[in-house]
Parts: sequence; structure tokens; C-alpha cells
Amino acid sequence: MIPVNSAYFIYLTSELAGGADIDELTFKYYNIDPNNETVMKDIIKSTLKPTFDRYSPLFKQKVKDCLGFYLSTGKIDFERVYNAPLLPIDTPKNPKLFYIWIWEIYFPGEDYHIYTVNNYYEKYDIEEPLRV
Repeated sequence: MIPVNSAYFIYLTSELAGGADIDELTFKYYNIDPNNETVMKDIIKSTLKPTFDRYSPLFKQKVKDCLGFYLSTGKIDFERVYNAPLLPIDTPKNPKLFYIWIWEIYFPGEDYHIYTVNNYYEKYDIEEPLRV
């Protein structure tokens, strides 16, 4: 069985986490259309992915398992997940699409669909990412 921990979601967007409280970032992303795939993918690629690339292979795999599981099952409220880290970019109409775009940039050419979800189980341990 493969454990998935939703605590890893924050590490998908960690570079901009808390940005809603930083005037410079709020101003920088004020006119961004969060529904524009091209613009959002550019932000993901140029701003978020370099931070993700610095994580260890094991850590990246845990983040990947988490994201793939929740994209495949829909067992999470993507709007809540998007808003939780206080990103400086308005909430998209369909926050799940944002996470699909992250998948496409972080794991190019790979399918996020998990067809054997019975091989996964959810656990939540907010401190696990700090131990990996």
C-alpha cells in the first residue's frame, strides 16, 4: 500500500506561499488571470518549479503520489487547497485545473491518473514532510 499525505500540497506552491500578505507579490500578480493556462503555466514553470526541483527524489515522489492520488480521486477540495497557502494570485474558477497544470509542468509526459487507487491509502501527518 502507498501512503498519501495531503500535507505535501503546500510544497507544490511553496515559493509563493504567504504571498497574499506581501504587498510586492500581491501587486506583481494583481492583473494575472488565474484562468489563463498559458500565463499560469509560465508562473508555475518559472517561479514554482525551480523550488520543487531542489527537493530530494524521495520527497518529490511523495509529492507526486499525493498530487496524482487527489487528482485521480477528487477526494479533496481543490479550492480550499489552493487558498490555504495564501497565494498572491486570485483563485481560479476551477482550482483543480491549476493542479493539473502543475502536474504537466512538474511531471511532463506523465499521466496523473491512478487506476489502482485501491493500492493507496490516506494518512495525514502535518510533520511528515519535515522528516523526509
